[in-house]
Amino acid sequence: MTKLARVLGTVAVAAAATVVLAGGSAQATPNTVHLYTGTEALCEKIGDGGVANDVFDTYECKSGFGGYSTLVDPTSSMLANAPVFTDSEEVCETVGANGLANGAWSTYGCQLGIVGYTLFVDRW
Repeated sequence: MTKLARVLGTVAVAAAATVVLAGGSAQATPNTVHLYTGTEALCEKIGDGGVANDVFDTYECKSGFGGYSTLVDPTSSMLANAPVFTDSEEVCETVGANGLANGAWSTYGCQLGIVGYTLFVDRW
C-alpha cells in the first residue's frame, strides 16, 4: 500500500466517523422551545399543565435577568383542543404565539372562562 493510499484511507475513515457522530448528536438534541419569561409560579403552571395534558414531554424553569424562562420539549403526539394552562389574556396570547412560531403546536386559541383565559392547542 502506498503512502498516498494510506493517507486517503485514513481521511475517508475519519470523515465517515465525523458524519456518523454528527448525525447521532443531531438526533439526540431535543426540540426545546422558549414559551414565556415571568414568575417561577407561572412557569411551573405552564409546564405542569402542558406535561399533564401530553403537550410537553418535559419543561424547565430557568432563572435569568427578566425572570424565569419557560423552556419546554413538546411531545410528538397529535393534539386536538388540548388545554395547557389558565391565566391572563396577555400571557395566554404570548405563550400561544411563541409556541406557534417555534413549532410547539399547529394552532392555538385563548378561551375566556371563570378564572381567566385558558390556552388550547392543536398539533397535527
